[in-house]
Amino acid sequence: MLLFHGTNEDALEGILKRGLEPPRPEDNAHDWMWQFAGRSQSSLVFLSTAPVAGKGGDPVSFASGWPARRFKPPRPGYIIVVDLPPDAMGLVHAVIPNAEFDNFTNVSTIRQMLHETSLVESGQEDESGWRPFASWYLSNWCLHYWLVRYCLDHRIPFAANAIDTILKLRVMYRDPVLPEDLTPAHWQAFLEDYFRFVGFAYWGISSEQERERRRKAIVSKYGLTLPEDIEEDSHSKFCELCIAGRFWWTYEFAGFATYAPFQSFLRSLPVKGGHKWPPSPVLKPYILPLTKSHGATLPQQQQIAVTLRAVAAHTQHIPAESLLRFFRQRDASRQVAWNWNEWYETFPLDESALPHSWHPKYCQQFSDSDLKLPDRQILADAIPLRYIIGAIKITDGEHFLPHIRPSRRKGETLAAKLWTITHAMRSEYSGKLILR
Repeated sequence: MLLFHGTNEDALEGILKRGLEPPRPEDNAHDWMWQFAGRSQSSLVFLSTAPVAGKGGDPVSFASGWPARRFKPPRPGYIIVVDLPPDAMGLVHAVIPNAEFDNFTNVSTIRQMLHETSLVESGQEDESGWRPFASWYLSNWCLHYWLVRYCLDHRIPFAANAIDTILKLRVMYRDPVLPEDLTPAHWQAFLEDYFRFVGFAYWGISSEQERERRRKAIVSKYGLTLPEDIEEDSHSKFCELCIAGRFWWTYEFAGFATYAPFQSFLRSLPVKGGHKWPPSPVLKPYILPLTKSHGATLPQQQQIAVTLRAVAAHTQHIPAESLLRFFRQRDASRQVAWNWNEWYETFPLDESALPHSWHPKYCQQFSDSDLKLPDRQILADAIPLRYIIGAIKITDGEHFLPHIRPSRRKGETLAAKLWTITHAMRSEYSGKLILR
């Protein structure tokens, strides 16, 4: 099975001596890749089933220097050609369709957030301020389950515009140079326009003055001013994390304060610190956790609606008492005493109720034929040198090499040219690495 990996000249020598190796093979951190492959990102090698592929898994993009091209001097780019035999399938941990990559990353981010805990506090307001009487740590999964029940009991659809009626915007941080009346919708629209330009079109403009003029025009178009430390730093003004973090927000939900079923559930739990349930309790609003995807990010209210629909599909077919027993026994602590594998063992998912991006270990269930499908990312262990045919040099660091660049006049495509070279390499290979 032919697979491809994009890299540059700096890494080529090591690959041709030792094969494809992950940065830190022993790393077992449960990061965002764990949901895909049961492995951490730095312990994996990433490949593709095609030399030209879709978003997030294109070997040509990586060979051309993405995503760090604008921060590092350009280096010649190569595509490593791998011929993986069927008996080496044990090296592969996951197969992800690139077209669904954003969905998978979004689900992974939501799962991680739902497995974390939030503090629920009951108390009273007096002249000295908020006085807590009782508190509990509950997983966001448990709290979202109760939010789902609240919506069902109050006939609130799991749609962004309906959810908006029970949530209150809570601005967590706004840089002082940004307008006080800045809204999330306005900020998100600005970020989309700005990073669409600086991520792509900016680098195709030869004049530095013209590039900067057009970049600043987008900022001005939205009536904004970026902080001086952003404008003066060559990294920050192209970094989405640096700029997006200058205005962030979430939403809070105050409905639990008057929702009797939830209060009854709280009364059945041990109270943190041994306090008693107060006679006239007031529950602090539930501050919904922020979620940030590694792929496309949905607007916050839409993300909340998607999350509630997923929680409902996971729980509506399960008797309420079974769920509450699980939460009482394994949830009411600062760190939840369960993982997703244990959840699905206890409560098998009705897979017909959810997209397959939510199905347990979906990406980890594959066959040899999946590695022959176009536009798939492959997450694997180290690829030994004996499975590598060779490398195709495709760029000089700035431009495609003449014999690689497709001719539009002749109707050529980059993918077709690279496949032709790959098949020729495979037919010539006799145990010695081939460089093209």
